[in-house]
Amino acid sequence: MAREVKLNINGKKVTPAEPTPLQFMVGDKIRFKSEKGKVKIKIDAGHGFSADTFSSDGPDLEAVTPGSFKLKCTVELADGTKLGWPDDPASGTDVVIGGGM
Repeated sequence: MAREVKLNINGKKVTPAEPTPLQFMVGDKIRFKSEKGKVKIKIDAGHGFSADTFSSDGPDLEAVTPGSFKLKCTVELADGTKLGWPDDPASGTDVVIGGGM
């Protein structure tokens, strides 16, 4: 089962609800969620996830390689309004993936 990371919306800023940096271990499966709308995540180059992006209607991400990097968060509301990145460059967080399984 994937670990669910809930996103908070504060004005136009979108960030994880849990303390940051987000910390995962190799082998963890991750899913991002917002009760306000559809989530899109863009992950900076050099990341350790199984894909460069995440969408709430797509597959879970998997932590595959240890490292530190940034991800950017966007939430699209039911009316089509997009909050977060790129309009708010502070939307997102740092991520650390440690060795594991």
